[in-house]
Formats: sequence, structure tokens, C-alpha cells
Amino acid sequence: MSEYADRDHEAQGEHYVRHVSAMTAEGLHAKSAIAAELAHRDIEIAALRKRAEEDAATIAELRGSERWQEINALAARVEETSARLINENEALTKRAEEAEADAARWRHATQHGFPVRNQTPGPGFARLWIAFDRAGMERYGATPTAAIDAARKETP
Repeated sequence: MSEYADRDHEAQGEHYVRHVSAMTAEGLHAKSAIAAELAHRDIEIAALRKRAEEDAATIAELRGSERWQEINALAARVEETSARLINENEALTKRAEEAEADAARWRHATQHGFPVRNQTPGPGFARLWIAFDRAGMERYGATPTAAIDAARKETP
């Protein structure tokens, strides 16, 4: 039985072309030079396979040990802590955005006046809060915050 199968080099595509180019560039024209390169790669492959087998045996040995259970418990705690921190970060981001919006409302109110309640609504009109935008136009809202936000939206 031959050690070498009849390979379809066209199906090997760029891998085949890369090796032919490298062998040509490095002057590997003789069978012995090519065989030496293949032997070197076989040695590397054998060492990697041996390492993979050793690693697999170590993992199998560890799986039943207390240390493996400790590692799994630690990984679970890390995952839980990460999830908690992500949730806390999202909550802090939301609170920061709300604080920024509130600060912008206060800046607007101090520059243009605080909203006042419409004391004399006409027929069919509810009492609304009135705020003023930069152009002095009245903007209405159901709450002081809504009135300021309406005024801020109209402010360039």
C-alpha cells in the first residue's frame, strides 16, 4: 500500500499553489529536499497530536477532580457577577441620561423662566403648564417637565 494517495491538486486550490510557489522559491526541486520538508512537517504534526492527546487526558483527569468543580463554580460566579455588573451599568447609564436631561431642563428654566400653570383655561381646555422657548413662544405640557421639554424641543 502506498503512503501517498493520488490527490487532486486542483481541488486543493491555494494550498497547493502556495506550496509549489514556496518550494520553487526555496529551490526544493529534488525529491530528497521535498521529502526532508515533509518529514519536518510530519514531526511537527506528531508532536502536536501527542500534545493534544496529553491535554485531552489531563482534561479528562481534571473533570472528576475537586479542582475542576472549583473552576466551574468560579466560572459560574464570574458569569453571575458579569451579568449583575452589566445590569448595574445599564441602570447607571439610564440614571445618568435622566440626570443630564434634568440638568438641561433646569438650565432652560433658569434662562427662560420656570413653567407656570394656566389658571384660566377656556372651554374644553384643561389646565396646562406653560413654558417659553428661546423665541418667547409659549409651549404647553401636562406637567412642568413636559412643558419644559416641549420648549426645549423648539429651541435651536
